[in-house]
Amino acid sequence: MAPKQSIRDLISEEQKFADSEFQIKLKASVSEDKLREIKAIRLGSVLHSDVYYIKKGDDIKSSSELIRIRKEGNDEMIFTFKGKVSKFGENKLIKRIVLDRKLKGEHLLDIKKNYKEVIRVNKKRTMFLRDGVLICVDEVEHLGDYIEFTGRNKRSQGEMDEIILKLGLDIKTATKRSYFELSLNQSNVFDRFLHRAAEKAGKYSYGICSGVLTTLGIIVGLNSATASELAVLSGIAVIAFCDSLSDAMGMYASKRTERGNSSKSALTAALNTFIGKVVFTLTFMVPFILLGFDSAVIASIVWGLLLLTFVSFEISFMQHENLFKTVFKNLGTGVVIIVSSHYIGHLIEIII
Repeated sequence: MAPKQSIRDLISEEQKFADSEFQIKLKASVSEDKLREIKAIRLGSVLHSDVYYIKKGDDIKSSSELIRIRKEGNDEMIFTFKGKVSKFGENKLIKRIVLDRKLKGEHLLDIKKNYKEVIRVNKKRTMFLRDGVLICVDEVEHLGDYIEFTGRNKRSQGEMDEIILKLGLDIKTATKRSYFELSLNQSNVFDRFLHRAAEKAGKYSYGICSGVLTTLGIIVGLNSATASELAVLSGIAVIAFCDSLSDAMGMYASKRTERGNSSKSALTAALNTFIGKVVFTLTFMVPFILLGFDSAVIASIVWGLLLLTFVSFEISFMQHENLFKTVFKNLGTGVVIIVSSHYIGHLIEIII
């Protein structure tokens, strides 16, 4: 049996065969129409989720070991080690030594054991090719729009300069900083904690919203139609398990029909939906256990609106949307469901 290989061993081995890339990065945006005008060929788009690690015990700014694990699309886990920035070229051209390969389980375990997570960077990348230069149009979460021009040798700088000129971009916006450095400089420890917490909670946001809105409708509707605590509790229980399973199956089917999604990623989304909906739906039983029936109905409405406010805050924080508008939109939906359920329940009571 071959001995297990550490990440350091992997870096040393892969550097023997590493590629060099020459890159110019601009803080700018450009339309696809403009790129077509200069005869750039569109290669496609992909979502990148990058997690950066440094050695445990090291300081972020002084650490000499930086490891990135990239989730490209849905499942591809790629290890990348980038070398130092070169010194030549009008303070705009970057030379990096790049290692890309799939990681084995032993490497992932080594990283989790000996390295600590620093920051996450998410982006949507749309790629174009012109005269051997790779043009990446990036929408970087919390940083904005950037364009990267990449060539395989120093001679590519001429082609890159020509493309930049044809696109009407300002070379003064060039930066040698990586997205890791830019994200790190923009955020503080508290911001990074909030982003991580929001990302974790975001996995369950669909289940939370669905559970809250459906449960509020059931509670108010059954209360208006029957005024029966047993009916309301039964309705909550049914939603918690049966409707949660139904939503999870729907999420799985939806993800599986999207191009590029794997069975594993679809199953993960389905499980997150099920867990989020079951857990938060069951919390609506607590007021009926602790309070009288009428008070419990009011407490459930308040609790549901608070949960919707929490999800609104999360959306606003992650997407940099106006908090008031996001809260107003989501709470407005909740109020419409509550009022509609109330009158539907009364209508059923009258008919029956």
